[in-house]
Amino acid sequence: MTTVTFKIKVDDQVGADLRRDKQKRKKLNFLITNLLKTSAEPNPKERLLTAMDKLSDEAEKNGLTEEKLASLLDVA
Repeated sequence: MTTVTFKIKVDDQVGADLRRDKQKRKKLNFLITNLLKTSAEPNPKERLLTAMDKLSDEAEKNGLTEEKLASLLDVA
């Protein structure tokens, strides 16, 4: 049996893009988790709307489109 090892070098820019996407995904997960926690607190309607506004604003600042969000959440 022969074993072949491939070494793949990632371009610095591609690596930076991957790290940035990972950070955005982490931030999005954090915001969604907070959104879910907020909806479970007293007066959930008002708090949920406030949290959704913050999430929407953050997404808009980061240039997050519906398609990008779907791909980050693996919703196709």
